[in-house]
Amino acid sequence: RIGYAIEEFTLRKGDFAIVLAATVVTLDEEGKVASARLTLGGVDGAPVVMDDVTEELIGKIPSREEITKACQKIPELIDPEPDIHASSEYRKDLSVTLSRRVLERAVQKADKAF
Repeated sequence: RIGYAIEEFTLRKGDFAIVLAATVVTLDEEGKVASARLTLGGVDGAPVVMDDVTEELIGKIPSREEITKACQKIPELIDPEPDIHASSEYRKDLSVTLSRRVLERAVQKADKAF
């Protein structure tokens, strides 16, 4: 009942990630989220744990709509520095996309574990 996923976006293979999203999700016997952890890299000087996002999913059946809704608050929670590789807005948008993808994949893996 546990699933995980990691995804990163880089400009070239071997480069540091512009944005990285990693998650682990545990489902209960009813298929609801019992616990979840989402961490983003590349959006601050150190990895950022997104508890405000995963708390939205606890106790719910993790549908695509619920995951998308929870991830929509990410731009309000991070303030990445722009650099020569990506603007702050691009990192925010990419954070939402990668977070949604990894959460969906982790849920699928956890669901298959039943």
